[in-house]
Amino acid sequence: MAVLSKVQIGNMALSNLGAKANIESFSEASKEARAISLWYDHSRLATLEDYNWSFAVKRATLTSHSEGPPSGIWSYRYQYPADCVLARHLQNPEYVASSRTIWDVPQVLVEPDAIPYIIEMNSTGTEKTILTDLNDAVLVYTFDQQNVIHFSRNFSTALSFMLAYFIAIPITGRADLKDQMAQYYSFHMRRAAARDGNEAIQRPPREAESIRARL
Repeated sequence: MAVLSKVQIGNMALSNLGAKANIESFSEASKEARAISLWYDHSRLATLEDYNWSFAVKRATLTSHSEGPPSGIWSYRYQYPADCVLARHLQNPEYVASSRTIWDVPQVLVEPDAIPYIIEMNSTGTEKTILTDLNDAVLVYTFDQQNVIHFSRNFSTALSFMLAYFIAIPITGRADLKDQMAQYYSFHMRRAAARDGNEAIQRPPREAESIRARL
């Protein structure tokens, strides 16, 4: 399968805007390259944030923070992973035991309850941290995936429209094109997310506590 490069994604963004120029590198002396170079990583990170992409998922045991948690509110404070774009959830340690039995008949595994946590700065306001009551917490998160070889085609298309949104005015001077790019991004984002989600079969969600109490 042919893999798009960063430059190609940049040129796709220019094409989305109807621009006649192309770039050969991010460092060349052209207004197109300057705009794309300025906004590419911002656009990539914004597009990564918008969905839990399978090619950008990591699962990591969190490292305790040197500063303790707020007393009487949370039990543990962890370091926020340096490569984390967006925290998705904490892995429930009861996941392996989350099957259920009804009238002595084993049932399928179900998703376990979500583990509560919050993101909060440390006391000096210099570091993001994760507060929770879970010991040895494992975070599932979207990481800063920069390698275009792992981008899906549909993600690259959505990214090109996000990039086109940010460079529309510097390249064309037209605010109406910026609005159009936002609409196209939304369409291609939904398409890309659907395609990505089709590569998995999730376990069924766990019932509410009131329902489980009756089983």
